[in-house]
Amino acid sequence: MCCSVFLSCRYFARDASYAHRYAKHVSTTFYDDSDYIQVKQMILSDVFTGFRVQGNERMHCPPIRPGERWHRFNSMVDNVYNPAIY
Repeated sequence: MCCSVFLSCRYFARDASYAHRYAKHVSTTFYDDSDYIQVKQMILSDVFTGFRVQGNERMHCPPIRPGERWHRFNSMVDNVYNPAIY
């Protein structure tokens, strides 16, 4: 997939707490006037990231890997050594 988090694409977070902030709100259950819970929906998945490179908002496609003629990096991340966003 050639796109980044800044376009209309899917991305993945390493930490569920980060993804929870962007999870879809699906319902609210009220127990009484002051007590309620909000239910959100998230998908848990294993993601194969392949060869990764640090991305930014100006990158629309991963760059071609060094020493390669046609093969691009497979994914763009926020930090190559400790990625939190893929």
